[in-house]
Amino acid sequence: MRFILPSSLLFVVTQSGLTQYVTWRNHSREWSLMVILNRLYCDRYGMCGPYGNCYADDANCRCLKGFTPRLPQHWKRVDWGGGCRRKYDLNCSGKDGFVK
Repeated sequence: MRFILPSSLLFVVTQSGLTQYVTWRNHSREWSLMVILNRLYCDRYGMCGPYGNCYADDANCRCLKGFTPRLPQHWKRVDWGGGCRRKYDLNCSGKDGFVK
């Protein structure tokens, strides 16, 4: 994902989820890395996948309440990118639904 900013600045989210600012150098005709914004382990985009939450105090992902790991075998290998899925299907004709 890329966003062009004024003055030859580029904001980039890499495939690994790192957030970077780069600037164009006319003399060398190449992009130059200015800063990587991810300071904490949990700052990586998509670190825990859908319905997952990252906690900086223990650097582990956990599923939100009512969810379970989508790929438990991957979570055992510390690969949380697959995220979480609902433990139970929603029952929209019953008690599940939106709150007013």
